[in-house]
Formats: sequence, structure tokens, C-alpha cells
Amino acid sequence: MATAESEDPPVLHVVVVGFHHKKGCQVEYSYPPLVDGQPVDSNEVPPEWKHLPSLALPDGAHNYTQDTVFFHLPSRTSNFTVYGVSCYRQMDASDLVNRGADVTRNSVQKSVCVLSRLPLYGLIQAKLELITHAYFDEKDFSRTSLLHDTYTNMNASLTQSLLLQGSQVFLGLSCREIIQQLKGKALVLFKLMMLERRVLFFSSPVQPICTTLLSIISLFPDMVEHGLNESARYLPSNSISPTLHKARSGSTSSEDFLEVRYTSQISHDSERSCQLPKDLDTDVFASGDSSTPNTIHHSSPDKTNIVDDIVKQSNMEKLLETEDDDGLTFKEDKLLLEIDAALEDEIDETSTPEVHSPVDAPVHYFKGESVNISTTAEETQRASLKRKKRLSTQTSTESNDSLMHVTDHFTKPAMTPALSPTSIGLPLAVFSKGVLCHPYLCLQNYDILNDVNVRGFVVGATNMLFKQKKHLLDVIVELGDVALEIHDSSLRRQLSLSTADLRFVDYLVSKTAPNTDSNNLYLESTGGWEGGDEWIRAQFSSYLTAMLATVQRGDERALEDYNPHFVAAWKTTHNHKVWRSSNPLGLDGVMPIHPFHGSIAMSDMRLKFSHSMQNTERGKKINAAVSTTGRAVGVYRNDRDSKTNSTLSHSTGGAISSAKSVVSSWFRELSKEWNEEYSEDDE
Repeated sequence: MATAESEDPPVLHVVVVGFHHKKGCQVEYSYPPLVDGQPVDSNEVPPEWKHLPSLALPDGAHNYTQDTVFFHLPSRTSNFTVYGVSCYRQMDASDLVNRGADVTRNSVQKSVCVLSRLPLYGLIQAKLELITHAYFDEKDFSRTSLLHDTYTNMNASLTQSLLLQGSQVFLGLSCREIIQQLKGKALVLFKLMMLERRVLFFSSPVQPICTTLLSIISLFPDMVEHGLNESARYLPSNSISPTLHKARSGSTSSEDFLEVRYTSQISHDSERSCQLPKDLDTDVFASGDSSTPNTIHHSSPDKTNIVDDIVKQSNMEKLLETEDDDGLTFKEDKLLLEIDAALEDEIDETSTPEVHSPVDAPVHYFKGESVNISTTAEETQRASLKRKKRLSTQTSTESNDSLMHVTDHFTKPAMTPALSPTSIGLPLAVFSKGVLCHPYLCLQNYDILNDVNVRGFVVGATNMLFKQKKHLLDVIVELGDVALEIHDSSLRRQLSLSTADLRFVDYLVSKTAPNTDSNNLYLESTGGWEGGDEWIRAQFSSYLTAMLATVQRGDERALEDYNPHFVAAWKTTHNHKVWRSSNPLGLDGVMPIHPFHGSIAMSDMRLKFSHSMQNTERGKKINAAVSTTGRAVGVYRNDRDSKTNSTLSHSTGGAISSAKSVVSSWFRELSKEWNEEYSEDDE
């Protein structure tokens, strides 16, 4: 974290936002003042936080007496995120003891908001709800001493060490409720986060959106604690020109962000030109959706000689021509990596990552990481073969150990060993370099979804206007109907759950099923830790760790349990490139296999049938047809002695015929899918 940011207290500001009948949402109080030199009751806000009033007082708030909002703001002093928690209340204006002249309506709407450097959403919410309740009970909003004391007390109680205590970080983020509500869709959303797509969570009021979104993010190890630092950071694009160009943002931090802009300069060179930038400290940044830049401009003759030597040497070598997932050959990748290494002013020899074979996976390095590059392709191949031989030996020695056992038609896995997140390349860099995360996004901030520098996002909203712009969205998550609207057919195929994934989901659902015979759901229905929030996070951590180990191993047959389409899509993302470059040596001791791997049984057919009925379009048609048939049969039985008996018989026959047609069509498609899976398993 930056020095300027670390000097700030955990709580930056305590703010009161109210609704003015002429001005709309506005800041009414802030301690300390949001703008230096202004009084605490100033309405001014910094340009970086111009949407703060609309975030703290959400859309449609007048329909509810209370609500809670989690939101993110960009930091004013560094490149990290400011975490906001807002408690909204509405009360009758007639109950006020001191009614100001600006109160012209029958009700008063205000929010008490805390801006913090720490992502302690639930903990801050628990404290802030008490403060808000006491603030409104005074019925005189001119009394602000309570807010001043809140700032002092929270800074005394909230410390950086709380991020190391999972019970404090995840307070209010219930994974158990997520599994009970979403079931198999929870795993779909978990994998969707890794693909860096454009996702909208929609519901009303705001609190269920925020808690659901953050609860899914909390399933990723170390993501809430350290993976949201850049979730609100992006550089707006103001100019539009013919071609895309990566231009430096002007940031002075060690992790320089290169925004994607349009430029009128078009390169007509057919061959790759290797030239240096005027700013010799500038490194090449490879975004998630684009390959390494084709041109690097220069002005230094000394640096040019270095590049020329590298180019000449590379032309003399006989290198592999295998293309990786970013469209560059190994020859081109190696050339650019050597150029980057030659231009690096300060190289940290202790942080040299391992270079993998280009056949295994592409290697991308970023600013702040030193690189030790093999001089020949043969050396790289030998290192890769040596690593594969070690992994193969380890797999063969452990193959006799029992990895899982079957209980009640579902598979129970053995837990993966406890590993440090950093040793296996976690947290994944999902929300970085133009991929945003906003638990709540107001309508006034809608323009960021259309910005060229925003590669992806996960946002929550309550305004219907967000849903109408479907061309900007890949997935809409309807929390009220528990439905996922996936607009892209290829993405739908990538998010399809395999048989092993369905076993995993069924196992979680069975362990988190509510016990109606007891009021204490946690202790009675789970038997203690098993089935609770921490247990669920441990299961997802094991799932992700096993998947990363399988991807690192590169066993195509083992990757089928994770859906090969998903794995191929994930390999094109920015967070995969960062993970690959992190040298995750801790995965060497993890079995590269799905925790619920196994041959297909009758129980799997039941799971696939149930999943298809609930989540596919054909399954929904069957449910609708069966419902229609049931209603028609019921009407027929009740009125079978009436004069309209023949008409009802005709309608009933039509409903049954329609249901039969839908079921037959669905079974043909399902049989085709099963035959494909059986044939793959036999191979």
C-alpha cells in the first residue's frame, strides 16, 4: 500500500447524506470535511467522489424505511479502493423536534455513511446501524457530536490486523444462505467471476444485492482482504479516434496503469518494429483481451543498440513457432520478454519466476517483476520436461491413496492441504487493470459501463434502466427470481457445469439444507463446523486449488471435469496471465484432479436431469407445460359435469399434447448429451 495511504486512519470520513427537495441528494455533514478548508456542514464533495451522495442514498430509497448500501470509491491519495458503508433511514417529518426550513415534505430521508480503507463491510455495518438508530432517535439532526465520537471510536477499534481474522472480515457475508438460495448457480457465478465479463446483479432493495455479490467474491481465497484494491480504479476515456493505442496514464506508482485510448496514428509496417519509449521506465502491459503491443517507440541510441543485438541474436536462433493463447509465436514472445529485461533499470534477482515451456502455457510478465529468460528454446523445453516428470512421479506414487469415497449417491472429497494463498498465486487478479467491482452502482455513475477502458465489471443496481442496455451486459443476475440471463451462447457453453461440478454442488446443498425442526440452523443442521460459512469457503478453496493444479499440470483429460470450454476461456484472461507469472510452486504438492472426479453413475443422471429441468430453456418449457397441463386437468375434474365438458376436454388434450411434445424434444437433446459424455468416458 502506498505511503500516503498508510498514514491515513482506517476510517477516513463519517458523512451524512440527505435528500433535498430541490437539489436532490447532497452531503449535509462530514467529519473530517471532505474538502480541506471547508466547514463540516459544507455540501462540497471532491471531484473524484462526485457520486458519493447518490451512492449513499440509493435509487428508490423512498420505497423503504431502511436499507444498507456497500459501495466502492477510488482513493484520492493512491491507487487503492475506498470502501463505503451507508445506513439509510426514513422517518416522518412531524416527529422532528427541530424541523429546519429545508424540510418541506412529509418524510425525511437520510443516510449515515462511513468511508474506510479496510474492507470490513459487515463489522462497520453492525456498528453503524447502532449509530444511525441513535442519531435518528434524537429527532434533531443538528446534534452532530455523536458523529464526531463515531469517527474517533471507529479509528480506535478498527485496525489492519482485523483483515487477518476471517470472522471479522466476513461478518454479514453468509455463504450458507447463498448456497441455499442459488444452489448450482453459486458455482456458475463463481466461475463467471474468473472470466472477467460484464455482469449485473439486479434486485431491490440494495442490501441483498451487496451481500450476495460480496458473499460470492468471499468464496475466493484472500479476495476480499487483498483482491479488491483496484476494483474501483480506471481512467475515463474522453477522446475517440480511429485506432486503439495503449498510452501511459501518468501514474507514478510502481504498478503503472496503461489506459486504452484511441489514436489517429496508424502503423503501416508489415513487420514488428522494436523501438523504445521516451520514458525509459515505461514497461509493456498486456491486458486481458489484447496481446503484447506491436510497437515500442524509442529515443535513446544506447538502448537501441541493446535492442538491435537482441533482434540479431533472435534471428539466428531456431525457435519454436507454436502460437500461444494471445496470438503470438514463442519467437515473438521471447523477443519481447528479452527487450523488457534489457530495459529494466532495477532487477530483483530474488524474485525471478520460473519460465515455463511455451507449449504448456504462455508466460506474461508485468512491471515490478524481474525475469530470467532462457537463452535457447532447448533449455526451456528441458526445464518443462523435468517439471512434468516430477509431477508425473508424484501423481503415480499417490494414485494408490484414496482421494474420495461415495456416500448416499454423492462424492465426498478429501480436503486439499492448507496452503498459503501467495504460494499458489492467490488472490487472483480478477478486479484489476480495468475490471471493476461495485456492489452498488447508482444511475449517475452509469457512464462507466460504456467506457472503452473498462474491460469488465461486476456491479449491483436497482434501477431498471441498467437492464435495458443489454448490449453492454454479458450476464444479468435476477436475485428476486433466482435467474441468470446469459446473452452469449458461447459464454453459456463455457459456464455449463460438468458432471463432477454437479456432484460438488449437490454435496454443498445437502450439507447446507435447513433443519426445520430447530431454530438454531447453524449448530443443529450442520453438526457444528460442517455446513457453515467457513466450511463452505474451505470447500471452494479446495475446488479452486485443485483446478489451478490441474491447469498447471495441463492434463487435458483431467481438465474435462472443469469444462474445457471454461478452461480455454479463462486462459485468455488477464488474471490467468498474472497467476501464471506468479510462479505458484505451492501447487506442486496438490493432486491435479477434480475433488469429485469419478465415473458416471445413475445418481449423476439424476443430478443432470434435475439441473437441466431447473436451468435450461427446455427444462423451463417442460415445467411450464406440466403446470399448464395440471391446471387444465384440475379444471376438467371440477367441471366435468358442466355443459362445457367437450370444450374442456379439447383444451386438456391440447395441453397434454403440448407437454408431450416438449418432453420428447427435451429427452432427445438430453440423450444426445449423455451419449457424448459416455463416449468420452469410455475413451
